[in-house]
Amino acid sequence: MQETASFDMIAMADAMRHSVGEGDFCLAPIENGPSAFVVGKIQYADEVEENKFRVQFFDNRIRDVPMEDVCWIPDVLFDRVVAELRSPNVRKK
Repeated sequence: MQETASFDMIAMADAMRHSVGEGDFCLAPIENGPSAFVVGKIQYADEVEENKFRVQFFDNRIRDVPMEDVCWIPDVLFDRVVAELRSPNVRKK
C-alpha cells in the first residue's frame, strides 16, 4: 500500500462534476484500458472524434481521451505535480 498525504488526495466525485474544456488542466488515463491517470492539459483540436478531448500530458505525449475519463484539476495542482514528477528525488524512487 502506498502512503498518500491528505493534500495529495482529490475528491473524484467533486472533480468529475466540474466542467472541463479546452485549455483546462486535467487528470486522464495515459493508455487505453486500466491505466494510471496522469496530469495534462486539454488542447484545441478540430479533428478529434466527437465525445473526446485531445490531452497533452506533462511529458508531451498526446492522446485523444473519452470525455467521461477526463477529470478537471486546478492549475496550481497541475504545476505542483509536474514539479514533483520532474524532481530528481522523485525519479530515483
